Amino acid sequence: MSNWATPELNARLDAAFARAPAVGKWPFIWRTVCPPEGISIDALKQHFYKLQRQRGIVGPRSQRAAEAAVPDVAPDELAHQHQAPTPLSEAEMVALFRVDLTRWQVTALEHRTYHAGAKGPDGEIVTAPLYITRLRCKPLPGAESLVALADGLIADIRAAGASRPQEPPPLTPSGKYSLTVNTPDLHLGKLAYAPEAGATYDIAHAEEAARSGVEDLFEQTGSLPVEEVVVPIGNDLMQTDNLESTTTGGTRVDSDSRYHKMFRRACAISIWTAERAVRVAPVRIIIVPGNHDRLGAFHVGEVLAATFADHRFITVDNRPQLRKYHRYGQTLIGYTHGSEEKLADLPLIMLNEAKADMAATTCHEWHIGHFHRRREFRFTAGDTFHGVVVRVLSSLSAADAWHYNKGFVGAPRVAEAFWYHREDGFRGYTQSRVVQAGAA
Repeated sequence: MSNWATPELNARLDAAFARAPAVGKWPFIWRTVCPPEGISIDALKQHFYKLQRQRGIVGPRSQRAAEAAVPDVAPDELAHQHQAPTPLSEAEMVALFRVDLTRWQVTALEHRTYHAGAKGPDGEIVTAPLYITRLRCKPLPGAESLVALADGLIADIRAAGASRPQEPPPLTPSGKYSLTVNTPDLHLGKLAYAPEAGATYDIAHAEEAARSGVEDLFEQTGSLPVEEVVVPIGNDLMQTDNLESTTTGGTRVDSDSRYHKMFRRACAISIWTAERAVRVAPVRIIIVPGNHDRLGAFHVGEVLAATFADHRFITVDNRPQLRKYHRYGQTLIGYTHGSEEKLADLPLIMLNEAKADMAATTCHEWHIGHFHRRREFRFTAGDTFHGVVVRVLSSLSAADAWHYNKGFVGAPRVAEAFWYHREDGFRGYTQSRVVQAGAA
């Protein structure tokens, strides 16, 4: 190695090698490195290429040739190949070639090794291993539908956002109540056939039940001086969580709709509910993931967050955790679906997760779904804290064939509203009952 090729210069050249993939041509790389005083550009160029061979670094032109030489590629297959001194992982290949994993799934990662030789500093031939990494992908099932779904949602949000009203709700100066409006376990997209399950239920019935229930609840509570409206959304808002018509856990269920249709209708009914609620008071939306739609509920929450991102009177809590808390005055309410926790454990869970808020309040409640029938439990969380009420909410959905066959029938289908005084806590409850339609 030339005596003027100091470690500092070689470090600068190594940094230039690292920039090569972004630039694409070697001449534009070594020309960015200033030669030492008295050393010509040609001398620096020769040292640059010698160092390249010693490092076993493949030039951009050779790399492009290697990437284009993936053998046996099927017509519907995506394949990429990369040549480097070290093998690349699947994640590195995906990032390098910007593979869109919403449209492609990786089927194979292959590595091959060969040795390249170059003269070393003492004139001896030095060999170094080079690795070819191949990544093969096939189209993700349903990817085109998901892309169309995403494009449609974006178009809907953009079209609606420009015209969405921003008038403040009619706040009552003496408003001292928080109103919680629940439409739990709607199971949008569930399919029930009356001769088989006792009642007809599909996506249209679900939407009608939700809209009429919400309207009725606001009509019943119209005389309350409401300061805020809390709208929990989720709790098995949708029947399925994927294109295979299964729940989050993989259980196949009866569904009357394709996923993209069900998801867009879930977003539409949720947006409508929020806009109906904000006509009463500022709105706090809390996303509660269910066991049927854990991912779908989060995605609906993201759409709501984007839709109301600039709204002054609607906020969205779409944190991914299953349990969320909301405090209003002397009241602390925990929200969870109820499919994962034991009911008797919920008071201590609240104590561990929201200890400061629990200590500062006197009214403590949980609102859960999942069981499709109204129940209420009272627990003592400890000597320091008041009791905790666990409210198991009813479902708006009808029984499908599985529930009917198991005998899970007869529970009233209701939407429910609770109101809480800022200082005194729980004050009242009302419900809107769905008249069972389509009975055999």
